[in-house]
Amino acid sequence: MQHLIIRGDPGIRRDAVIEYDGEELICFGINVQGGWHGPDEPQLWCTVGTEDEREPTTNASTSPTGSTSTRSTPRRST
Repeated sequence: MQHLIIRGDPGIRRDAVIEYDGEELICFGINVQGGWHGPDEPQLWCTVGTEDEREPTTNASTSPTGSTSTRSTPRRST
């Protein structure tokens, strides 16, 4: 995986396929920078790589052991 900064907003979003340096790469994640304080045009900070580099997604409510997680509510001292 690599980090790639694209100047301007070409309209790509997550899972877009782009060509960079003669190689087709997939945008795994994109963060838009520069919306409020500059630079004059936005920048897309992309995490890119090949399909083989894609990390498997996991269910956020399941721990690596397969058990479901529970959240406890913090108690206030009286």
